[in-house]
This record gives sequence, structure tokens and C-alpha cells, in this order.
Amino acid sequence: MPLILGTNSIKDTGYDVDNSCRFDDGSSPYLTESVSSTSNRRTFTFSTWVKRSSLSGSGYPRLFNPFTDSGNFFDIFFRDTDALHIYSEQSSSSDMSLVTTRLFRDVSAFYNIVVAVDTTQGTAANRVKVYINGTQETSFSTSTYPAEDLDLQINLDGVDNVIGRNEAGDDNYLDGYLSEVVLIDGLQLAPTSFGEFDEDSPTIWKPIDVSGLTFGTNGFYLPFSNKGKIHTLSASGDVHHETDQKKFGDTSIYFDGTGDALSVNDIGQLTFTGDFTFECWIRCGDQADNYATFFDDDPGGHRLRVTLGSSSSSTPKLSAYSGVWDEHVTGTTDIGDDAWHHCAVVRDNGTIRIFVDGTSENTRADSGGLVDLDRTHLGQYSFVSAGGQLPFTGYLDEIRISSIARYTSNFTPSTSVFSDDEHTRLLIHSDTTDGSTTFTDSSGVAGGIGNDDSGNNNDFTSSNIDTNVDQATDTPTNSFCTFNSIATTNSVGNTLTFAEGNCKITNTSDGGWTPAIGNMGATNGKWYAEFKVSTLGGASKYGIIDVTQYLDNVNFASTGRAYSYEYYSGDAYNAGNYDADYGDSFTTDDIISVAMDLDNMKLYFAKNGAWQDSGDPTSGATGTGTHAYFGGGSNSANAAGVDTYAFAANIHNSSVTEANFGNPSFSISSGNADANGYGNFEYAVPSGYYALCTKNLAEFG
Repeated sequence: MPLILGTNSIKDTGYDVDNSCRFDDGSSPYLTESVSSTSNRRTFTFSTWVKRSSLSGSGYPRLFNPFTDSGNFFDIFFRDTDALHIYSEQSSSSDMSLVTTRLFRDVSAFYNIVVAVDTTQGTAANRVKVYINGTQETSFSTSTYPAEDLDLQINLDGVDNVIGRNEAGDDNYLDGYLSEVVLIDGLQLAPTSFGEFDEDSPTIWKPIDVSGLTFGTNGFYLPFSNKGKIHTLSASGDVHHETDQKKFGDTSIYFDGTGDALSVNDIGQLTFTGDFTFECWIRCGDQADNYATFFDDDPGGHRLRVTLGSSSSSTPKLSAYSGVWDEHVTGTTDIGDDAWHHCAVVRDNGTIRIFVDGTSENTRADSGGLVDLDRTHLGQYSFVSAGGQLPFTGYLDEIRISSIARYTSNFTPSTSVFSDDEHTRLLIHSDTTDGSTTFTDSSGVAGGIGNDDSGNNNDFTSSNIDTNVDQATDTPTNSFCTFNSIATTNSVGNTLTFAEGNCKITNTSDGGWTPAIGNMGATNGKWYAEFKVSTLGGASKYGIIDVTQYLDNVNFASTGRAYSYEYYSGDAYNAGNYDADYGDSFTTDDIISVAMDLDNMKLYFAKNGAWQDSGDPTSGATGTGTHAYFGGGSNSANAAGVDTYAFAANIHNSSVTEANFGNPSFSISSGNADANGYGNFEYAVPSGYYALCTKNLAEFG
């Protein structure tokens, strides 16, 4: 079976990947993003790191599927044979098909897959290059290359970029982990843009930082950080929070008209090729200048300016201007009456709309060109000029910019503060202390597992992905143990079902035990894991097994050198010594901790954090319990540092178990890491024990 040992691991990777996204095919998970403008359809590069959880069988799990309709799509997926297939179809006719001879059947480690395309190449084989772990793939069972200069079904307006699913209707969901998913629009890159061979372990291919790459218009970078994108707000002049006036909360933001401004840094969030909304609550009197400005991008670009008044009048009527549509759009209501008004400027499918207090006051056609607000400020026009120009005097509250048209017809303005959602790009509340000059962007707080970190804002919407548990720490720079999903069948024919990235196992039938074994093992060191009894359907057992010896897959017998904490007929057993007084009985929702000391051949068990008759694992080699010892004796082949042990579970009858080797598939209420900072456990990791992951194995295993 696939098994990771310390010799296959590296402690220091140089660049560390923080997260992956777990795709559990039983939950129908996927990510999708709609392309809004056509870019380069001939040259692009797709890269991802994938750790499979199950093999394909009769399915075709998808990695990347740009999809227009069932007759027009591009596809990267694993075939039912576990070969990798790169395929393109247009007008229901195949125009490219590459099927690797190599099979991808390792469920214990990450593969880096790079597909680099340039159909402008004169040599057919150069038009699509496939790299696996840094090495170009040259052996294909099928190799039909695209025609020279062919436009493929990618980077096309109206295409849905889909990750983890086939959108054609047969679904074929991915089962496994994805990390560092990248699309480069306009360049055919070598794998060295995404990874490198380790200097000390030259057979190991590892990721590098890709954040500095040129992604192109429709390119994206998904680090699965699930973090929102927050702007930094810088105050100038005397702008501050003021208790004298407020629409919501305790304060609003006051601008005195003498150099007061808030500037917003550029993190690529305020770039709009389609719809958008600027809105806020405003309270002011008459303004000294025509076009008194309270929102503005750098005037050199004239991309969006929201003002009060017109060229011939300083009467404060809401007005918007952009070089994109090259004309002012002005409302009709005089809002300089020292009362609060909701003001909104909306681009809705090519139409600019002005709303005051929910009423549409003017519209005009707009070409729909790019509005890129990269030097944004509030409170005056031309922030870069000394002292400013056309300053605004008054109060603002609840300032929000969104990537959608929030209002397309008359509406009732909100009676509460704006909330953050996936479309919010800037959100400034004012609910603080009088005179405060601290301003915070509250957008992006909710984050998003599919947030694009390239700066393009090509964010993906997730479906059936629970970010509480599916944002995983199992990554190509630190891979965690999971169960080996090459299914084990017991003597009566039961077969386990694996789910949640091979961290959850189900025995769906009665009639005996079925074992599941971790895909990482060690010959020395001290290791910790947890098993949650999600459903107790019989005498299930949790512990360790010597993977170099025969496993009795019916009863986890000690003759197979398997040792476990067992529930049977209301009693708890140590299966290695068959002691019915071993510890407390356990049941559904209990968590069993297992601490394995391979330096001293000692084994310890806990139930819900309470160490049982085995004693406390921090007690050392002597042990305080009567049943902590295993192995050794006259059998030198079972001594410390000789044989390889792995965590294991033997699941009885209709039972469900979720293992936590540091990368849990169930919610953790407390959160405990080992001394190296790795893992996420419900209970404290005993001193000197570690999560079973590749970095810890390289150091201790």
C-alpha cells in the first residue's frame, strides 16, 4: 500500500503552503467563476497540486473544466483508468485529446500537474506540454494536438471556469485535495514557475511562491486561504469620527472641507469590467464649490468621481462622472438640507443609474468599459494636489462599494448597517468614539475559500464546501496522514467507504470488523492521533498496527501485532492483552486519543481527554499504567526502531469513524497544535508527541 516514511519527507521546504481545499465527492463539491471578457484563447498555463483520496473506478473526476455548453468546453480530468486526460471539444467535435500512459494511483502524496498550452507553436507537440512533478510527460496512449492557432474554449466571455466538477451534467466530482490552483492567461510557462526540486532531496518536487507571476486578464490564483481582502485606509487633514451626527451607531465620518480625506490602497479589489455599485449615507449643507467631491479615483484617469453639484451650480445634487462614459449623470434632489440621504451610483448592464433615497433620478447608457479604481480617496477631488481641490464638507456614514448592481429600480434604503457579502469590495462603518481617526475596511471579513489572490478579483463561488472543515492544512509542503483508501475487505465481505479526504470511514454492513490503516508510518518517534466515534455500531477498535507483519483483519489480533482500545459488550478492552478492565467504555461522539511512543515501545489511550489505564504518555518509558507496553521482549524483530507502525482503526458492523491525524474532517471546538505548531486537535497534544505529517516525520521519524 502507499506509505510515507520519514525518508520520503523534507523538514524545510523554503516556501510553505498554508492550505488546501478538501473535495469530498459524496458532498458534490465544486468551485465556479464566470469569465466576463474574452482574452487569450491560444496561450495559457494551468497548474495545481492534487492529492487524490480515491481512484477513479468508473468515474472521471475533474480538475479544471472551462465550460460553455455540452458541445463546447475544455477539460483536465482523471480517466476511469487513473490516467490524466486533457481534452477540448468545440461544436460537439473533439479538437484535442491527450491521455497519459502514466497512471495516478498514489493516494498518499501530492502531484503537481502543469498543462501549458500555446497553439501558435509550429510544432504540434509543443502546443500542449504536460508536466508532472517538474518533469515533462512524453508518453501518451492518445495524442491528438490542437491545430495551429486554434482558439480553444477558454478565456472566453460567457465561459464558466469550474474546478472539481464536470458541468456537462454527469458531474464526476473530484475526491481529494487541491492546493495552489493557478491559471496564467497569455503565457505558456515551464513548471519552474510553480515548483522546484529540493536542494537536499533532489527527487522531491516542491512548490514555490507564485504570487509574483503575471496572471493576465482572466488568470487566477487560489491559495484557499479563506481570508477576506481588506483595504488599508489612511486619514489626512482633520477627518475623524464625530458623535454630533450619525445615521447608525454612535458616530459618522466628518470632513471639514479643508484638506480632509481618506485614501484607499490598491489591492485589486476595485476593478470592474461589468456592474458595480457605490453607495453611502450623506448629510451636508450647501457646498462652496461646483462638483464638491466626496468620492474620487485619481483624476488623471477620471475612472469614477461622485460629486455634488454641476459645472454651473454648486447646488448639492448627486452627480457621477467617468472617462469611461465621458459625461456627468446628475440627479434632481437638492440634498444640501442638513438631513441624511442614501445616495447610490450603479452601473447595471450598460446603464448608469443615480438613486437618491431609493428613487431613480437619472440614467444614461454606458459602454461598459473597464473602471479600475486604483488610487481611490474620499472627501475631495485630486487628493495628490497640495491642499486638495473641490473639497466636500459634511458627514458620511456606511460607505460601500460592490461588484454587482445592487439596485436596478426604485427601492427602500436599508434601515440598518450594511453587511459584508461575497460582492462587497469596500465597506466603511463609523461606530466608534468621538474624535477617533482610526478607519477600517470591514469588507471581506467573511472571506471565501475561492477568493482569487492574483489581484484580478476572479473569485470563485463555492458549492457544497464547508470552510469550517474543508479548508485543510494538508498541503504539498506538509502532507498529513490519512487512511489508505485502497479498500480492505474483511472475511465476510464487508468493505469500507472512505470520505472527507480519507479521514472518514464507514462500515455499511453487519458481520465483522474491517480495518483501515494510515498511509504514514514510522519506526521511531512519538506520535499522536484522535478518532471520533461518529456512529458506534459494534465493537470498534482504535490503535496501531505493525504494517510489516500480517494483519488479522477479523479481530485485530495481537498475533498481527495490532494494539487497540476496543469497545465490546459494554466493556473497554486492550486488544493486545485482551483485558476487559482496560478503561472506560465509549460510545457515539466520544473521541479516543492514541499516543504511540516508538522510542520506548509504549502505547497510551484517552477517552475525551482523560488518559485510561495505559497511564499518561508524558510519564515516560516506565509508564504508570499496567497496559502501556507493547512489543519488544524476546522478539527482536518487534523492537523499537525496527518495524514500522501506523495508526489504524478496525470498524465493526455499521459504524462510522472520523480520524484526526492533525487535519480533521469534523469541527474542532478548542484547537490544539503540537509543539512544532502542526495539527488541529480537540485535546492537548502530550508533551514530546507530534502529529503524523511529512515535516514531523522528516525531523522525528
